[in-house]
Amino acid sequence: PYVISFLIMAMIFVPWIVRNKIIWNEPSLGAIGWYNMYWGNVLNFCEERSLDCPKPPVDLAYVEIDTQITTPQDVAFFKALSKEIILAHPVSFSLYFATTMLKAPLENGYDYFVTSILEAKHAPSIIVRIANVFASIGTGIWLLLYLIVFVGAYFFRRDPFYVFFIGLIIFYIALCGAFADSRLLMPIYPFLFLLFGKCLFEIQSSL
Repeated sequence: PYVISFLIMAMIFVPWIVRNKIIWNEPSLGAIGWYNMYWGNVLNFCEERSLDCPKPPVDLAYVEIDTQITTPQDVAFFKALSKEIILAHPVSFSLYFATTMLKAPLENGYDYFVTSILEAKHAPSIIVRIANVFASIGTGIWLLLYLIVFVGAYFFRRDPFYVFFIGLIIFYIALCGAFADSRLLMPIYPFLFLLFGKCLFEIQSSL
């Protein structure tokens, strides 16, 4: 069954890897990995520390005005500049990446709803204050969910499926870094909620 599962997975992933190699010259599953690293991590790191971080030229014939999406030719720019900044500041960038990576999973859609929608139209008002309370509650719920899932490591430390799925979740969050918002983290939610239910059941059963 493991060989069959691997072959099925390869049939899905390999065409995308080949496609990204041909178009982006990057043999990877994600076509814009360095794009995400630059816009979501390196650029913010530079801005927080007042470091010079040039932006690539945007081909307006390829994209809509006021967007950040650039052409495939800019991938080389993202890759070279990101490596240059990271290698020049390895310790500080690693600390920045780790702290933002830990904060990102606690973000939820309510934060965006409050800051980008309600505050723009109704600030200051009682509606915004109430919404901020719900946003804080949402963050607390996510924190509790992750806590229960990781506490489950005690009960399932010898379960290879738990170890695999928890490793997959951590790996995906690490890949996204500061760029991981509630939208980008959706691929891990099915695994996360399944583990949450299983861990919650085991914790209740042990009490």
